[in-house]
Amino acid sequence: MEKLKIEMRKQLQEMKEQQISTKNYNFQNHKFDGNINKIHPKVFVQIIINKVKHNKNNIEDIKETIRENLEKDALVWFCGKDHEIENIQDFENLFLKQFWGEYAQNSVREKLYFGKFNYNLSNSLNLYALRLYAIAKHLTPAMEESDIVLYISRHFKAEVAENLAIHNIKTMDQLSNYLNRIERNMNTTQRSNFPIPYQHTKPKH
Repeated sequence: MEKLKIEMRKQLQEMKEQQISTKNYNFQNHKFDGNINKIHPKVFVQIIINKVKHNKNNIEDIKETIRENLEKDALVWFCGKDHEIENIQDFENLFLKQFWGEYAQNSVREKLYFGKFNYNLSNSLNLYALRLYAIAKHLTPAMEESDIVLYISRHFKAEVAENLAIHNIKTMDQLSNYLNRIERNMNTTQRSNFPIPYQHTKPKH
């Protein structure tokens, strides 16, 4: 029995490592185009650092790796700045100043503090919250998770925000689970409100 438990734990660990590896692979092959909603600048910088960590001394190779992972507005920006970059630290500083500087962070704060979820767009409540949290957690100075969750909860209808407060929801995991339950209930209600199609049946003779 003990051997079986050890083997099961080993298999579970291998599955987790495989999932992490797959996620990293997909993430690292995603080019940055300047849109922080697709991939956060700080996350992208770390991806580049990991890619060039075995070749830190060759600046031309580093620049080529950066170019291969940028596109659209971000690539245009880099082409105008590459002459200022002598090492990976220079790139990190310039890149974050451009794409995660004061203006970008103030825009995120404004959306976090005053934004509202648009129910007319039929977006997922949970996906909306997760995307906003993924950006807001990188704000400087850092905000407490409970504060970010509180602000996000105010983006939804008043009764949702009140229920979140009543249930003392303070973590993103708790918020995500709660919003998923709301979505399931909404979908069930919508399906139950659909009229049953009329089916004409021929009279029996």
